[in-house]
Amino acid sequence: MKHIYIAILLVTLFSCNEKEPGFIGLFNKQVNVHASIYDAIQPDSLGSPKQLLAIGDYVIFSEPSLPQLMMAYNTVTGKVHRLLPKGQGANEALSIQEFGLYRGGNTFYVKDTYLNTLFLFEVSEQGVQFLQIDKETPEQNISSLAYDDKRDLMFFLTQFEEKHFTFRQEHEFHSFADQVEIENLSPIHVSTLLYGRCLCNPIENRLAWFSDFGDVMEVYDYTDLNRIKLVTSKVLLLPTFGATPESGGAVSMRPTTKIGIASVTSDTHAIYALHNEHTLMDVLQLQNRNDIFFSNKILVFDWNGNPLRIINIDHEVKYITYSAKEQALLGIGYDKDSNYVVYRIPV
Repeated sequence: MKHIYIAILLVTLFSCNEKEPGFIGLFNKQVNVHASIYDAIQPDSLGSPKQLLAIGDYVIFSEPSLPQLMMAYNTVTGKVHRLLPKGQGANEALSIQEFGLYRGGNTFYVKDTYLNTLFLFEVSEQGVQFLQIDKETPEQNISSLAYDDKRDLMFFLTQFEEKHFTFRQEHEFHSFADQVEIENLSPIHVSTLLYGRCLCNPIENRLAWFSDFGDVMEVYDYTDLNRIKLVTSKVLLLPTFGATPESGGAVSMRPTTKIGIASVTSDTHAIYALHNEHTLMDVLQLQNRNDIFFSNKILVFDWNGNPLRIINIDHEVKYITYSAKEQALLGIGYDKDSNYVVYRIPV
């Protein structure tokens, strides 16, 4: 009988110490938070928004199903501006992949990967106006970008390259950062699996990126641009992949691949990453494929990549942005009637 008690005790101890795989297993603290509907934005003004960006009194939305791909909503006046016509003509776009803050705190960029174009817009008392197309972009395929307003630096997370990043300063481009090492894969093949979203902190001189697939993230210190240092590399769950002789060595993801960070945003103190627990196989089982990006877990890291806490919210959202005005996160989600709304999430 004594041996049975010891065996049960050992099993219990091992079970308690066993951590979940991936990012979730890094965290020791979780908090439950109520997300309230952000009533500064009227839900009937939203179509089927995919992304959002908070800048000043405005929240910018991408609206891929509408003739104009972008909506700017003034949270003070309720006025709506619709911009960026869909098309391939002058000052038109096919698809918005990313928003980001740009110079002066009153401008932002819009990236169209299909056209390899970077649109710049300005927010003022008169509203939101198109400024110009930024033609100073690298020749490489760009997965994501981040701007340091303090040093006038633009970082580009690239694909199909030996190096993971390129930065632009004073009209010159410089590549840096080795790809994550995966056994039997070349760096270029790795870049086809581990691409995602990046962001930077000009105060701390930190650059972070998260993979769209698997649980992979890294943080760099770019205080000295001649010696950019890797601060942390967390390669916890890799995409599952395979290659066939017919592919010439190219790799492709398998349905068992876990979706990574669906959306990431930050303030000067922390990084907020919307964690996803779906796999590519789940896409086939969902009635609405866009629902695969919804989650109610936000992982909070400091700017050295240390895990701080998990925020469990009581409504799922599919994209988040940090609002300096609200000192909170804003996220796109559904209300009880399955209409799109914006939630305010305390941090």
